[in-house]
Amino acid sequence: MPADKLEACFERRENNFDFLRMLFACLVIYSHSFSTAEGTYLHEPLSVFSHEIATFGSLSVGAFFIISGALITRSMLNGRSVARFCKRRAARLFPGYLVASAVCLLVFAVATHDGRNSLLLARRMILIDRPISPAVWPHNPYPFNLNGSVWTIKYELACYVMVGILGVVLMLRWWIVLPFFWIITLIPAAASRWHILPAFLLPLMGALPLFAFFLAGMAGYVCRRWIPMSAPLFVGCIGALIALWHFGRPPDGVALQPVLFSYIVLYVAFSRHLPFGHFGRFGDFSYGTYLYAFPIQQTIAWRFPDIHPVRIFFLALPATVAVAVLSWHLIEKPFLHRRSRATAPDADTSGATVKPLVGAP
Repeated sequence: MPADKLEACFERRENNFDFLRMLFACLVIYSHSFSTAEGTYLHEPLSVFSHEIATFGSLSVGAFFIISGALITRSMLNGRSVARFCKRRAARLFPGYLVASAVCLLVFAVATHDGRNSLLLARRMILIDRPISPAVWPHNPYPFNLNGSVWTIKYELACYVMVGILGVVLMLRWWIVLPFFWIITLIPAAASRWHILPAFLLPLMGALPLFAFFLAGMAGYVCRRWIPMSAPLFVGCIGALIALWHFGRPPDGVALQPVLFSYIVLYVAFSRHLPFGHFGRFGDFSYGTYLYAFPIQQTIAWRFPDIHPVRIFFLALPATVAVAVLSWHLIEKPFLHRRSRATAPDADTSGATVKPLVGAP
């Protein structure tokens, strides 16, 4: 019996995207437990196994960008206008981010009575920049960073702009998306191997892999009619990824990860063998988990010096999920419902709604 094509999977209502988002959000917390406890990822299990090609955090953010790349592309192609597309993205992304930033800033200001650094942090948050200051947790193993997760948001916005431009000007044809994908995927590998990166691109080195993952998701959607959902191919991609981590080295490994991992993520997202099709019926708590986990982990590391990373994980996880539930019901969901009364929902017949990426370093 021939395997289903990815196109048929996108037409089904049930999928595992909500489950995957929450799973990867928890893996981000696990990965950050090592950086907040030790100031480094050197002892993070996947970093050790992969020779620093990947951590659970970087792999999870790659998954978020893959998922969003596919669903954002579908949303753009099925939408009626660019303006509506932009309004939907803003309504989902900004309310939760702004409230989380305000809460973190208020706690910092009350705890330190430091008006000057509070203003500095506020400025950086408004610009969606890294909220760093010498007054923030200066004695923690990972000092000066109020929220080490939100740096990906501005690159998420850049991806939205890219989809909008490609959708309007070029109509997102596969022969356009794939060259973008390969070029952006290979730039970090080539630059690392031959030291030939132009100076103006140096600040983007950390972001180029994110664009590669996002473009992998885009390519998966625009090429969906040709991609088989095959169990042997899925197992082969897992085996190739594990071999890449174990035997490869960072330049080549970073270049090949999006290709292999994008198929793995989309296969699991549409697998009928997993009982998670209604995982999000109580709400989508992954974005709140992303927004609040790092400050909570930093607080635990400050309160309990020399704490083991696994203890940070188990202390931070329930606290973060509790705050994420409040964020969903008090902030995110009301804004989404308000927006949905003005426009049609993002999902078409498949029910795979577009949500923020929830990223991590």
